[in-house]
Amino acid sequence: MTNQVATKLPTPIATLCEEHRYMHLLLETMQEKLQEGGIRSPSDYYLLLDISRYLHSYTDGVHHPTEDILFERLVARDPGAAKSVERLHRDHDKLETATANIRQLVRHAARVQTDEANAAATEAIADYVVRLKKHIQIEETQVFPRTIECLSNADWKSIDKRLSKSEDPLFGGTVEHEYRALYEYFSSGSDSLSQRLTKYGFLQFDNFVVGADALQHGFNSMWNLVSQHAGEIVDDTRSATKGIADDLRPITLLAAPVRYARVLGAHTLAFGKGAAGIYVRTARNAIEPFFNGDKDR
Repeated sequence: MTNQVATKLPTPIATLCEEHRYMHLLLETMQEKLQEGGIRSPSDYYLLLDISRYLHSYTDGVHHPTEDILFERLVARDPGAAKSVERLHRDHDKLETATANIRQLVRHAARVQTDEANAAATEAIADYVVRLKKHIQIEETQVFPRTIECLSNADWKSIDKRLSKSEDPLFGGTVEHEYRALYEYFSSGSDSLSQRLTKYGFLQFDNFVVGADALQHGFNSMWNLVSQHAGEIVDDTRSATKGIADDLRPITLLAAPVRYARVLGAHTLAFGKGAAGIYVRTARNAIEPFFNGDKDR
């Protein structure tokens, strides 16, 4: 990317964002299954059971505790974030209860196969999809940025030592036996899988960070430009004033306003040109990460 500010996310944040994309894939799969006529065939039950097992085991058991460790350190560095963090903690608890409930409802629906049981499972899944998507959005747009801003390199090293080294049983290097059927389900539609994962590339937090970095870089450049021209205007005005003071003839005094206007005019034109260039570069660099993702799609 041309003129892009290079930014490397802390490893825990990068991992969490990658897992968010996988979670979105699973949520969309659940949602699509409900929209295709609801839970009807045995394959529907098995698919939803496998997804809810993964969400309960890995998302609730590994992903969310990892986030809790980050949030704990954030509150220590920024007590003002306590309210937002407490809300996310409550969400984690409620989401864990929800995935356990979904598994029970789907198992029951698979056993009795009645409209009432299917409707109960469908309602629980639909509500869960909405809640988890909103939860992820809050984390990536509000809390993760604050965490990156507040935590030091020493904080990240300390956090990394505390994190679970559990490998993702479905999207990691080795697929565990209990998720083999789910893995085969996605593998059978690998092209669609790739497109759907890319579809949620806009949630990649690195895009937000690169964009924010571009805006910060643009702000700094604009401030430097203002400071530079302000200093030059003061120097040139002082020089003009000294020239007038050294020559107090009436014609010199009458020409003083024109002389000052010329000084200010020259700097105004130069500042305007420089500011326009900074604005264009900043706007391009801030939005380019997102449009690059669209081109890949």
